[in-house]
Amino acid sequence: MGYYYKIQIAGIEINYNFHFDETSGFFHGKLNKEDPVDNAICAKECDFHIWEAKWKYKASAHSEMTILPYRTSDYLLNYNRCVYHAVAFLYKNKAYLITAQSGTGKSTQLKNWMQLYGDETKIINGDKPVIEKTDENTILVHSSPWKGKEGWGDDSLPPTPLGGVIFLSQAKENKIERMSNFQAAIPLLFRFLFTVESEESVRQACAIESCILDTVPVFHLSNVGDLASTQLIHDAITEVE
Repeated sequence: MGYYYKIQIAGIEINYNFHFDETSGFFHGKLNKEDPVDNAICAKECDFHIWEAKWKYKASAHSEMTILPYRTSDYLLNYNRCVYHAVAFLYKNKAYLITAQSGTGKSTQLKNWMQLYGDETKIINGDKPVIEKTDENTILVHSSPWKGKEGWGDDSLPPTPLGGVIFLSQAKENKIERMSNFQAAIPLLFRFLFTVESEESVRQACAIESCILDTVPVFHLSNVGDLASTQLIHDAITEVE
């Protein structure tokens, strides 16, 4: 027994089977009720146990919504797409990803960016966009239902070509440098959100990562979180253009 819904994410129709009907509320009316289907994505009991052991999250609609990006990616990887842990924004017709571990300053950098360049910027997704590798070996960025606690994102935006990726780390002074493919490979892969339960999923994620490394610049920003650090991002990505 479950609660069945369907939705389109990154152009792919997805069926869900929720343990908690309250989980549907996190999708803000984007879901349609569905009859029970065999291929519906759902959080597994082991997922709830892992989340409770690691984060002390009791099984609830909130923890189910937290688990679903991973299970969704397992499905989306079959279509060369994956949920990615980053903030995503559109600037001058390209999408940029700012990524780091939680609490490192992604939201701060996005707030700074909107303060400095908001007239030319749209927020695609504030926490977990979907990235897609096309048949032409380019990367597109989509919004997703997982927009972070601020709820930042615009589902009406079309898929946007990726222009670059910026990794963040906290430091006592600001410095930005372009990363080599060797330097960026492992950090990039760690930001993919999927369960790593099958070799095929890992291969599919690595194919998307390889396309990123081949087609767009990746930067590392050591920063104090001020406006000057955000200007360094702007200068770095516009210089590449």
